[in-house]
Amino acid sequence: MTDRIEKLLLKLSEGDRAKLRAVFIRIRARKFVGLDLRKLKGHEQIYRVRAGAIRSIFRIDETADAVYIISVERRSDTTHNL
Repeated sequence: MTDRIEKLLLKLSEGDRAKLRAVFIRIRARKFVGLDLRKLKGHEQIYRVRAGAIRSIFRIDETADAVYIISVERRSDTTHNL
């Protein structure tokens, strides 16, 4: 899964990478105000955040105080299919 995310990040423009980097920093710091963030229906602690045409899906683990990035993809009809 990590290789897939890294490949996508390498394909993005420098501006898109910078935008995602800022989003990930805010998610890690739990500063969700101002982010286009939604909880995914039917899943516990799994969210998606939108940054332009790029969607990031992540899980927050409160017990381990960790955030796990599940997917980073350009918007498509199958973006939210886990």
